[in-house]
Amino acid sequence: MMRAISVVILLLVVLFLPWSPRVEGSGCSIRFTGSNPSSMPQATNPGDFIVKFWFDLTTSDPSNTDLSVDVKGNNIELISESISKSSKSGSVYIWIRESPGEYADLSITITCQVNGYSDSDTINLGRSYIVAIPRSWSASISPSIISKRDRIALEVSGLGSIDDGIGSLTVSAKLGSHTYSLDRISRGSFRKYVSVNFIDQPAGSKSVTFSVYKYYSGVSATDSKTRSFTVMGSPPKINANVPSQVHRSDSMKFTVSESDGDSVSGSLSAFGKKYSLVKGDNIVKVPRDVTAGHYTLNAVVKDVDGSSNGIWDTEIVNIPPEVTLSLDKEKAAPGQSVKISVSAQDDSTRLKVSLSVSGSGIHREWNLSESGGTISYRIPDDFEGNLSVKAEAIDIDGATAYSDAQIEVGSPPTIEGDIPSTVHRGDEYTIKIKGKGVSGSISYMDKEIDVRREGSYTIEIPSYVKAGKYEVKVVAKNDFGGVSKIWNILLENKPPKVDISLDRKEVKPGDDISVHVRASDDSPGVEITLSINNSVYHFKDEGTAQYSVPLDASRLDIVADAVDIDGAKASTSRTVIVHRQTSTTTTTTSTTSTTTYITNNPTQTSTSTGKADTGGTVSEQPQKTEDLNNLTSTSTKEQPTPYKNKTSSKIGSKLPTHTEGRLSVRVIPSNPLVGQNVAVIAVPSGGVKGRLWILNPSREIVKDLPITRRKVIQLLVDAAGNWSVRWVYRSDGNVKFGQLDFEVLGVNPENETYMHHFQRMEEGGYSTSTISNSQRTVGEIKRFSARCMVYTQNRKERGNIAPDATMMLIAIMLLAYLIIRRRLS
Repeated sequence: MMRAISVVILLLVVLFLPWSPRVEGSGCSIRFTGSNPSSMPQATNPGDFIVKFWFDLTTSDPSNTDLSVDVKGNNIELISESISKSSKSGSVYIWIRESPGEYADLSITITCQVNGYSDSDTINLGRSYIVAIPRSWSASISPSIISKRDRIALEVSGLGSIDDGIGSLTVSAKLGSHTYSLDRISRGSFRKYVSVNFIDQPAGSKSVTFSVYKYYSGVSATDSKTRSFTVMGSPPKINANVPSQVHRSDSMKFTVSESDGDSVSGSLSAFGKKYSLVKGDNIVKVPRDVTAGHYTLNAVVKDVDGSSNGIWDTEIVNIPPEVTLSLDKEKAAPGQSVKISVSAQDDSTRLKVSLSVSGSGIHREWNLSESGGTISYRIPDDFEGNLSVKAEAIDIDGATAYSDAQIEVGSPPTIEGDIPSTVHRGDEYTIKIKGKGVSGSISYMDKEIDVRREGSYTIEIPSYVKAGKYEVKVVAKNDFGGVSKIWNILLENKPPKVDISLDRKEVKPGDDISVHVRASDDSPGVEITLSINNSVYHFKDEGTAQYSVPLDASRLDIVADAVDIDGAKASTSRTVIVHRQTSTTTTTTSTTSTTTYITNNPTQTSTSTGKADTGGTVSEQPQKTEDLNNLTSTSTKEQPTPYKNKTSSKIGSKLPTHTEGRLSVRVIPSNPLVGQNVAVIAVPSGGVKGRLWILNPSREIVKDLPITRRKVIQLLVDAAGNWSVRWVYRSDGNVKFGQLDFEVLGVNPENETYMHHFQRMEEGGYSTSTISNSQRTVGEIKRFSARCMVYTQNRKERGNIAPDATMMLIAIMLLAYLIIRRRLS
């Protein structure tokens, strides 16, 4: 340490040694400063160009110092130069010549002189490419005379001086609204073949503008020239083959041709009408609204280059009309409606179509459109027999057509039945369906019955359907119609019943008792929850639970709840006194039974429970009644662990008989309310030491503390749900675990119910839940945690150097080493 301090002092002395100043020389020295341009731009247009520069002048006699500038370069002409000692700056004004495709280069030398001493500095600004278009380039178009659809060549030459691969050279030609880029075919020569289309444009002269564009490093130059060519054109022609005789709706073809491809407008006058004609084939149909006879047709067509005419004669010949009749049903019932559809057609328009219905004492007529139509005819309620239906059509020239049909009128089926508005599961009802040739269906809930004949049909309300509103729908039909009927019903639930039976009348601590529960209901699958003190079992319809009586139990509170598929609930309970003496006094039992719909009881208190299905392992938590003044009493026997052992083959377990050290834990009250304080009492015996954790319903640890002596832990429970107390300790060379669950009820602490419960707790009126140690090892708490706790509980602290002082000493020594090493190097 003393050596390190000496080295630090030596370093400080070396750092503060005086340094000799630098001695400046006489005369002058000059240099271009770093702010000068490093080179000329890569490209430039011909014309004026100014270069500015800055320099650093060092001299002992600045007033007598002379400065001069020398400029050299190619393709440039010096116009003027200037220099200023005061601002240490200068400029050179030059002219760049008109030399497309060549370079202009430039170098500047600055010199200072004083008292016979001189110094100079030269900066070479490099060279700059001259961007310009040669004046001698040319453009051409071939051929010079074309049709409206043709192909021409656009060509530019004479650009060899700038077609040197430096920058970009673009050659284009603009024809109308289109601009074409010309392709390079050799150095300085460019060409583009273009397909032109001047359809619908008059023939004549067209012009093309050629442009040359040169670009390099942000500098560009452009030039343009114009050339022209001629487009040829001709007028359209019309052709047609018109027969001497035609019928209405016959088609005639008029063909318009145009060799140049121009659009054609034209018209045809025929049969008192006017039709538009276009280029190509024009189909014209003979009108349907004109009478038969002789007609003359005239046509004219034209385009941008001229027009043509045509004349033809023909005669229209008449064709008689046609009419058809159809019915949606040929058999119907009195009072029903029948849809009658009439379809008529003819080669002419203005066709007259009529419909009539006739029978015994019946005659109706309707005028329809020229294509026919559909009417809905209602059969009189008192009519039975046959109806005659007739349709007639007359065309524009007086030709007539007919069509007829028959309707048979009979009776539809009937539906009878008496179904009440409220039903129950298992009820049966009869529905009668009458009618000739009847068919249909009966649907209710999730069932459907096919109706294939006249007769009686029985329906039964299923047992598995939930209570609620349903409908019974019957549909029946025959050849004369269909009917339907709906009954809206309410399926009413009957609440379940539940019974408890025991295999023995009296029990003692450590006995096994068999509890059988059975529920009856009008629906299957009743959910049964059986609670024996703190143990809970679940069954469907019925089941049996095997329960081992804890050694500290004074009675068994047995409660069975049954809930059916509609949520209706039935409850029954029994209380069995646990005998602690060897007397043969008969065990007293009491039974209560209630049947209710599901409700939530906020004032009900419940103990923490373990859960298991029939045939599985049951986790039991015995309940013991004691007040707050008797917190030190513990059981002399160990209780079963509150964890489920999934490898066990029987329900419950026998209590171990060890008398070595143990740890007992209680929670008072066992079913607190939200916002209430509870007391968790941990009492070790036999000199054991352990650790205890308290977990909230979110499985978060809210308390974690060691247990070496009797300890009362006050805890505010702020959330409803299942809380857990877990612990671990070492006894007789083994690590042992335990867990106690308790339920916090979600009740508003401001209501009267809460105040009543709180007062009873303060007076010691609530029962406590107690569980002692268990030798069973489970996976909820890792063995490693328990082992570490045991091994470190008797550890003695040894004197050590404070960690902060040690780290500071190491840092000082390292810093001294680095400073000495750097100075020596």
